[in-house]
Amino acid sequence: MSKKKIAVTKRTTAPYYSTAITFFLLALIFTPHTIVGFAVITAICVAVFFLVRKFSGDVTVYKDRPALGIPELDETINALNDASDLFTNAQPLFFSRSTEASDHLLSIKATTDGMAANLTAHPEDLKIIRKFATLYLPMVVKMIKNYEEMYRQGNKGDNINSSMSAIEGSLVSIDDAFRRQLDAQFANDNLDVTTDIEVLDALMGGNKIDN
Repeated sequence: MSKKKIAVTKRTTAPYYSTAITFFLLALIFTPHTIVGFAVITAICVAVFFLVRKFSGDVTVYKDRPALGIPELDETINALNDASDLFTNAQPLFFSRSTEASDHLLSIKATTDGMAANLTAHPEDLKIIRKFATLYLPMVVKMIKNYEEMYRQGNKGDNINSSMSAIEGSLVSIDDAFRRQLDAQFANDNLDVTTDIEVLDALMGGNKIDN
């Protein structure tokens, strides 16, 4: 499921339809306008309703994730989510040729998810990641798409194999670059934590708290 979608759980309408159908069928057998007939139909319909609700479960539907209302922010988060989806789809291709490259791509995907989640929670970090998302990320996305295209070629010559191997090898440095970018997004959080600890140290009269 794309991260542009969110899962919404709803109660199924099956119990209501089942009860209505049951009532209609029973009304053909019993006489609903008599006390006995109405009581029998009601009892059976209630039983059907709760049995169907118990065993039918809930229904999960997917809706578009609401935009945050800041065009550049929404654009950046969407770019990160799209890249994450691409990495997920490409991972089996890398795995078929290099488990090491596959592991690095999974790590890059996880880091990309972390960037999107952090940016959603902290929109003020947009200025930190904006350049990365508009310059570096598209280059990586293009490279992975090229890899997918080369992978689908039936007869791979030396040039294709060499290019694919080069892309696989580059994932080591790309993985490191993505990690450093995510770490940069948490720089302000680290500063806040350090400041809080220093304040606590002062309040406790110099009894040091290890960071």
